[in-house]
Amino acid sequence: MSTNFKGNFYPLVGPCHGLIALTDSIAIVLFNPATRNFRLLPPSPFSCPQGFHRSVEGIGFGYDSIAKYYKIVRISEIFWDPSDDYPGPRESKIDVYDFSMDCWREVEHVHLPLIYWLPCSEMLYKEVVHWFATTNISMVILCFDMCTEIFRIIKMPDVVIF
Repeated sequence: MSTNFKGNFYPLVGPCHGLIALTDSIAIVLFNPATRNFRLLPPSPFSCPQGFHRSVEGIGFGYDSIAKYYKIVRISEIFWDPSDDYPGPRESKIDVYDFSMDCWREVEHVHLPLIYWLPCSEMLYKEVVHWFATTNISMVILCFDMCTEIFRIIKMPDVVIF
């Protein structure tokens, strides 16, 4: 695979219908390993104000069977990042790349637990992306439905062995 983008790709996100997304959290490439075709997605146009930092915490790739298009969801945290003080409160920002509209858009007013993010740790099952997350009191599973674009939280089973 060759591209003009100069970067390292870390996580493989997916698979979904034989496609995978490669990402370094900023650049995202949709890749079909069978045909070796790929598409570099445009960067998200959403930035954060000066003095703030954006940290990508989770990425998901899946299919919306209602709209009949693929989507990528990117969960970020925005926080004040002063050079001489402790970072300020964090706010979740959600970007969705919708292949039907060929553009990024933001999902507004969402309060999420902190994602316990490790490369390739998300899981797509029945059009819902799942991540491990933490609340103030416990580990949970954060879910994002590709069709409805609604988040929900599932309590972690009591007998979990890591």
